[in-house]
Parts: sequence; structure tokens; C-alpha cells
Amino acid sequence: MAKGDNYVLNNREELEKVLAQYGNKLVGFINCYVNNVAAAEDLMMDVFVAVLQRQPVFADEHARRSYLYKCAKNKALNYLKKNRRLTLLNEELLADTYALENELYYNHTRKLLIETIKPLKHAYRTVLYLSLLAEMDNAEICDTMGLNERQLRNLKHRAKKQLNNRLKQKNLYFK
Repeated sequence: MAKGDNYVLNNREELEKVLAQYGNKLVGFINCYVNNVAAAEDLMMDVFVAVLQRQPVFADEHARRSYLYKCAKNKALNYLKKNRRLTLLNEELLADTYALENELYYNHTRKLLIETIKPLKHAYRTVLYLSLLAEMDNAEICDTMGLNERQLRNLKHRAKKQLNNRLKQKNLYFK
């Protein structure tokens, strides 16, 4: 079996495994863009349909995860274009996500982190979501957001600084 053959989504068992692993995370990520849980769930399914149709071969698990998030981002942006709602995300767009957060994140720390990230600028929210909640490495985040390594380092530094300021207001701290 070739090296990349383990990372092809061409059978039901592998699809169910990847869907269980990434489904809820992709819904949360897409919901950051569309602010509609039902639409985010539909778009997540569209991502998996597209992957099944294309059946790309991935070099490793990180390549597959990066590809899924990139597809999810593109599906979300296309959805927004189609519905003529391309706007910068802000606090109002994320007000309804509390119910989804309770469903997706089971511990208090993650819920607090998500609530603290919400009011931040879109770029800060995205980089913090991908690095802290989706647990992507810098290379994957660069690929997903279309940044180079230095831009990502600067963006993460500023985002974490803003996050720390918000956490300090709640008498909490983050490294």
C-alpha cells in the first residue's frame, strides 16, 4: 500500500471516522463565518461530499485536516457570497453561538476561551480558534488563512495579547 493510501476518504468506515473526528469542529469553524448552526451543519456535510467526490490523496493526517478546514472556509465564503452577506464578523454575528458552544465543548475552560475570543477582531478570532481549539500547527494555519510564517507569528502574538487583556478582566490568565 502506498504511503498516502491511508489518507484517502473512499470508503464508509474511513468517512465515518473522519466525520466523527472533525465534524463538530468544522461546524464550529464554519459557524464563525455564517453565524447559522443549521447552515454550518449543511456546509460541513457539503465539505465531506466534495471530498468524497474528489477523493484526494493526502500525505499525512495534517494535510487532510488542513484540506478539510480550507474546504470548510471556502464553502462558508461561497455561502456568504450566494446570500449577499459578505461582511466582517463582529459580536452581533456571534451572539447566537452559545447554544452550539455548549454542545461542542464540554469543559468550562473551552467555553470561557470561546466567550473571550468572540469580541476580538475577525483575524484574531480565526487564528485563536485554529490554534487553540482546532489544535492546528502553524503551517496548517498559514495554509488555511493564506499567511506566511512571519505574518502568522505577529498575528498570533497580537491575538494572544488581546486575549490575555480580556482574560485579566475576568481575573484569569493565559500563557
